[in-house]
Amino acid sequence: MKVLTYIKSNNLNAGPKAERDIIKIIDNSYDNSKFDTIFFANKYILAFKKFFLILRNIFSNNLILQYPITHSRLLKLLPKNTIILIHDLNSIRDPKNKKNLKELDNLKHFNYIICHNDKMKEYLVSHGINENNIYKNELFDYICNKEVNVTDKFNNNIVYAGNMTKSPFINQLDENKLKYNICLYGQGIDTDINNKVLYKGKFKPEDLPQEWSGSVGLVWDGNFDESDENEGFKNYTKYNNPHKLSCYIAAGLPVIVWKQAAVADFVLKNNIGYVISNIYDINNIDFSDYAEKKKNVSVISERVRKGYYTQKVIDEIKNRM
Repeated sequence: MKVLTYIKSNNLNAGPKAERDIIKIIDNSYDNSKFDTIFFANKYILAFKKFFLILRNIFSNNLILQYPITHSRLLKLLPKNTIILIHDLNSIRDPKNKKNLKELDNLKHFNYIICHNDKMKEYLVSHGINENNIYKNELFDYICNKEVNVTDKFNNNIVYAGNMTKSPFINQLDENKLKYNICLYGQGIDTDINNKVLYKGKFKPEDLPQEWSGSVGLVWDGNFDESDENEGFKNYTKYNNPHKLSCYIAAGLPVIVWKQAAVADFVLKNNIGYVISNIYDINNIDFSDYAEKKKNVSVISERVRKGYYTQKVIDEIKNRM
């Protein structure tokens, strides 16, 4: 089986890790199925290489495409039994871009589509994609060596990781209204915001779970409140599984998520964190059950570090083929 993947090259950007982890999981779990990995590391030769690789695999029923790809018009050249593994849906993430208008029509071509969760599945079905062709991975896996030895007691530090350019809330927060510190990890800034919003640096994604100085991970995009709930990055979280959630879980951290985010269902179902409407709601969270939530996270942490969710959904599809 071929795994068609475009790998970006920024080592301090967590984006490529999700795709690389898929490759590792498949290589380690399906040796007898002869999966092969195909990497595109140079954007300037992407179109040329992709075209010929697609031609080479055009009659294959054993192709996994990590989606999205740069040249979506080539999608319909692929066999219908290609497994489309969605990392992002551009029609939701950037609906104003005319290039994304045909995304859903292109996806209708395929018999096997792996999406993130029930909310994303509902979106796909509402736009004409056959429900029977859609599978859910529930959570992105996050391959790393071991769970961080986080204390069972809650401390005053909330961890936030990601691209700070997607996180205007960090510049909106009044330190006088914050009960706890928010510790930032990632690109887009290089200094503390104020005395409560503290910059801790940027690290390779595989090293990040070992670097936390907090006890809870925050999943948040957009403004500090719900004023932008139907716009941009905040709206997108109603449908996607942010990779930072998996990073926190891999490190054994309970999480705090927006109550309207798609992942809130997973967090509440598994009792691994807290849901809020506004960043300042963190001040009112009762952390007395922190140890219980951390224990629940440890079970899922072991799964995501070993590729459980990817294997589960691919096995489900293989059994249907």
